[in-house]
Amino acid sequence: MTAQRKCALCGEALLGRCDQKFCSDNCRSEYHNRNKHPQPAVASIHRILQKNRQILADCCRLKRQLVHKEWLLSQGFCFGFCTRQQRQFWKSNRLFCYEFSYKKRCFSKIKIEQHTLEA
Repeated sequence: MTAQRKCALCGEALLGRCDQKFCSDNCRSEYHNRNKHPQPAVASIHRILQKNRQILADCCRLKRQLVHKEWLLSQGFCFGFCTRQQRQFWKSNRLFCYEFSYKKRCFSKIKIEQHTLEA
């Protein structure tokens, strides 16, 4: 006797092909939609990084490479999040948000640069 197969989403008995995983197209779609979206914490961090990237991109598009830290904060920039960091022993560290970098300059000014992404 073989064990009865059940739908991966709702648990209903499966009838038909032996490699079938779902009882209907609705269950299949719902299962994949649930698993497609990231966890809330990951999604939150991704939104912050995307907003930071957009602010830096706007600065570069407007040719504003040197801006006040307060201005970035007023635009909603969050300095606690970056995608990578480049240590420079003789200078301040350069922080990256995807293809844009920023680093502290004199007083409260921030220098912003755009880089090409390497594959």
